[in-house]
Amino acid sequence: MVGFIAGLMIGGFLGVFVMALMSAASQEDEQISRHFSNKEL
Repeated sequence: MVGFIAGLMIGGFLGVFVMALMSAASQEDEQISRHFSNKEL
């Protein structure tokens, strides 16, 4: 039972961490695409 609870906590933490990384990468991609589209004008 303790292993199950520990696994839930670790899995939840890793899930939130990965979602934060994906959100940061998405925002950075938007900034890069805006930067390059402004340079071409």
